[in-house]
Amino acid sequence: MVVPTLLILEISLVPGLRPGQPTDGYGLGNYLQIFQPVYLGVVLRTVKFALVTTIACLLLGFPVAYWLALMSPNRPRGQSQYRLLEDHCPPNATGHCGRQPAGIHY
Repeated sequence: MVVPTLLILEISLVPGLRPGQPTDGYGLGNYLQIFQPVYLGVVLRTVKFALVTTIACLLLGFPVAYWLALMSPNRPRGQSQYRLLEDHCPPNATGHCGRQPAGIHY
């Protein structure tokens, strides 16, 4: 996983790279294009969406985690926690497993 990521990083640093042509060197020109008006709106929208999603997950996740940690002591330890995980984790995994082969990325 590390080697392909490093290769992609190296390719992204070569300005104007065309298949089959030699490289002219490295630079940050590809990354500086992000500040052009065409791309800036998309980047800002993406960052806003990421922040809203992160905050929503934290606001929903911490109460559930707290509830799981303090669950009723009458039940054998771990029984309810694992049941809740069994109910909620497979649908998430199924969604990812269904989107990947279909080529649907978000």
